[in-house]
Amino acid sequence: MIVFSILFLIGFAKSITWLMVTSILFLIVGFVLARNSSIKDLRKVELIQQQLDSSLSSTIQNVGDFETTQQFVSVNKMTAIAIDENRKKVCLIEFDHEKLDEITPMSILNDSIDISYVATTFPYDDILQLEILSDGSSITKTSRKGQFGGAIIGGALAGGVGAIIGGTGASQTTKEMVKKIQLRIIVNNSFKTYYEITFQKFEAEVSKEKSYYNDVTHWYNLLSYIIKNDKENEKSEPIQSSGSVSDEILKISELYEKKLISKEEFESLKKSILNKELI
Repeated sequence: MIVFSILFLIGFAKSITWLMVTSILFLIVGFVLARNSSIKDLRKVELIQQQLDSSLSSTIQNVGDFETTQQFVSVNKMTAIAIDENRKKVCLIEFDHEKLDEITPMSILNDSIDISYVATTFPYDDILQLEILSDGSSITKTSRKGQFGGAIIGGALAGGVGAIIGGTGASQTTKEMVKKIQLRIIVNNSFKTYYEITFQKFEAEVSKEKSYYNDVTHWYNLLSYIIKNDKENEKSEPIQSSGSVSDEILKISELYEKKLISKEEFESLKKSILNKELI
């Protein structure tokens, strides 16, 4: 009886040991397979990223009558902006898909989404308004009618994290955290009126730091300068004198009504036109 019990215990112990060894082997095999699958997914994501880079670069290079002098590609590679300072044009590029915020390299892979971009160029005078967005809330904006809103430039966060400088009567963002930073560009196009370029996008909210806004501030300042200079060019554009006096006065009246010239400039031009008629 004792011998039988000993043999039974030995057999039971062997069974338990074998079961434990088998379980451990299954765990190891499962870990190895999962790791290999993860590595394969990472390689696929890297391949998609390379394809996105290649397609985006090709799209920008193939824009007709456009030579890039500066460009920025959004962190998710869904949008980009380029500028041709010689031809005075801005090119805005978007991934060719309706739901840009939902697109990731894995969704492109899993849903077999074609990788292609649409590029649209605009002359400087078709850039109507700019706005920096922090999680969808406006930090500052400027338009051809003048700057309004909050802060800018050189550091919207200079007064402390999340603080907005200037901007009387404007809604100001005081939120200390941020997840996404974008530049919204409103253009003169009835089919697509605005573009949003993502400059920063985090997996979760992070504390605001001035460095996160460096790139978006650069492009905001650059395009603001373009708008301002273009307005100045409109103001200083000489008025053709081929028409009648009434036509010329009508032209400067339109400029004054559009606030492209001041009242003093309007009166001076009108006086000049009338004096020319008397000569």
